[in-house]
Amino acid sequence: ERDTHTFSPTYDEKISEANAGIRYGNTAVSLRLNTVINSRLFWNNSIYYSYMGNSNFSKNKILSTGLEEYVNIRSRLDEGGFKSIVQQTISQKYSLTYGLEATRQLFKPQRFHYESPGIERDTDYGWLDLTTASLFVNKNIQLGKYEINAGLRGSVYYNGKTTRFSVEPRLSASYAFGDNNSVWVSYTESSQPLFSMLKSFGGITMYYWIPFAGQAIPHSRQISLGTEFSPAKGLDVTVEVYYKRMRNLLMVYD
Repeated sequence: ERDTHTFSPTYDEKISEANAGIRYGNTAVSLRLNTVINSRLFWNNSIYYSYMGNSNFSKNKILSTGLEEYVNIRSRLDEGGFKSIVQQTISQKYSLTYGLEATRQLFKPQRFHYESPGIERDTDYGWLDLTTASLFVNKNIQLGKYEINAGLRGSVYYNGKTTRFSVEPRLSASYAFGDNNSVWVSYTESSQPLFSMLKSFGGITMYYWIPFAGQAIPHSRQISLGTEFSPAKGLDVTVEVYYKRMRNLLMVYD
């Protein structure tokens, strides 16, 4: 998507012209193997690679002198990973889901390119990386109209300098009644080792990604209460309220 702007500070006298645009790109490739071991055991394995990138550019021309400047700022995120999940049915009331996953992410937060007559400059801020390995288990209990889910996830994160561990429990319970009506309550904990950021540079807004830094990973605890009901045929309504407490939040100085 490109936009063209002409700046006219007084009447119809043009002093400069500028062309600016934003480009986004995304590519994903995956390979999946599903195995039915028996009627109670299902095994899924998958590997994947994904790419996300964006580029913001601006070309300015001073009409009185003919001087032209070109600026291009790029960022990208490359990710590859493996996931193995087992779904086990123990009985009509109980089932288990467990597995492991590992990911490797490479970030180039910013690459700056500048051109003007007699000047061409490239500034590369290098690569950042994040490696994640996780084990998880979830138990589902079905008791008539009641359903209970209890899970636990343990992860280790490495950003090239620091290794951090995280334990994330989760618990939810729901009750179904009538036709497509239910209420639920849940408690979850989660960690966020990856961040998306916005930064403005010379009038250009840049979107990029970075892994956690420092000694702590942002962590949150959330309690939710919700309901879903059908007041009329073909109409479903969902209402949810939650309380969320966060710590170790990222502070960005620009």
